[in-house]
Amino acid sequence: MTKKAQLKNNIAVTTGDPVSIGPEVVLQALIAFKGNFCFTPVVIGDYEFLRSHYKYYFDKIQFSVSEKSSVNLKENIPNFINIQNTNSGMEIGRGSVSTGRASLDYIDFSIDLWKKNLVSAVATAPVNKGFICESGTAFQGHTEYFAAKTGNQEPFMMMYSHKYRVILVTTHHAVFELKSLVTYENILKTIHAANDAF
Repeated sequence: MTKKAQLKNNIAVTTGDPVSIGPEVVLQALIAFKGNFCFTPVVIGDYEFLRSHYKYYFDKIQFSVSEKSSVNLKENIPNFINIQNTNSGMEIGRGSVSTGRASLDYIDFSIDLWKKNLVSAVATAPVNKGFICESGTAFQGHTEYFAAKTGNQEPFMMMYSHKYRVILVTTHHAVFELKSLVTYENILKTIHAANDAF
């Protein structure tokens, strides 16, 4: 999800399910920049919980930490917005309804930041859709959830790498539904969306 922010080139990064692979991927990616950021990362998660499990990574990153209730972003350095919503009983590698709810909190807060023009884009780490649904929120996928929360009637998912950009005609549908969804009109609409994105 992107938007022309009035302020800076801030990119929110949700840490995903706190006991899954997302936090480690986010932290490793930040370390790979070696302090040379061409944007301002705004990581969203439970700071103390993750720091207790990933101390090695946190020792290599100097975060500017602020609380959810009083966001204070610093430019060109990694920011971490602390949302304390995990408990000591959570184990890495063992997802639950609680971790699903926690990951949805990070997504919701990233959308709030975007709506307030505090970030220009959001990058998301993996979540467990099943646990989010069990926590009481219908969740088909990030694409559809962001679209519903931002009033976008026609969301598209694009996968990006330095070599390829792939935009999908459909997202998160059962195979038996594809016959009615992969139509000339939908393919053309997707091509136009890709052209606009480029």
